[in-house]
Amino acid sequence: MMRPIFAKRFTELKVQWEQIKFMPDMSGSGTHVPSGVWQQWATSAQNLILAVFGEASPHYVNFVDAFKECHGYDYEVNVLKGIFLSAKEDLEGGYVFNVDLAIM
Repeated sequence: MMRPIFAKRFTELKVQWEQIKFMPDMSGSGTHVPSGVWQQWATSAQNLILAVFGEASPHYVNFVDAFKECHGYDYEVNVLKGIFLSAKEDLEGGYVFNVDLAIM
């Protein structure tokens, strides 16, 4: 069954998220995550959301849209985190309606 494997990966990515360090902006008005760091996490999260929920799911569509607009600023990266956590909660709560996943 794939659900435990996906749940494990969601947990791994949540732990990775918690290790991401936000750095002060040069302007001093906020924080950001250095390039490469947030993209690595977000790419893995996007891949997982696609695998679990499918390309047409709101989780995936919203994540892709937010990723396109993200430049690493805290408020942008936190949008990605919010979508990711929503997907994690829906999987853990049994609210996955992907037929392929449901029969595995």
